Amino acid sequence: MTLCPKAKDPYHKMSCSGKECDQCDVYLMKLLPKEESKDSVVIWRCHHYISTRKVLEIGQEQEKLALVTRETPPSKMLGYLKNLL
Repeated sequence: MTLCPKAKDPYHKMSCSGKECDQCDVYLMKLLPKEESKDSVVIWRCHHYISTRKVLEIGQEQEKLALVTRETPPSKMLGYLKNLL
């Protein structure tokens, strides 16, 4: 659970639901030992900007969004997903 515990009310506070609370966030999400393991490898896909090896007129390198396959420990994948939240 990534929200603060419910008080007397049967519902969570609006500030928690709206991601405006300073005391709750994804860092409260508890992972299982297998998910924190660095022993196994998972294959997953995500979007990343990659270079097209072309230079724009302003001197900046052109990039495009591509679907990239990764092979990492589960902890790296879950860390990436947590950052997206």
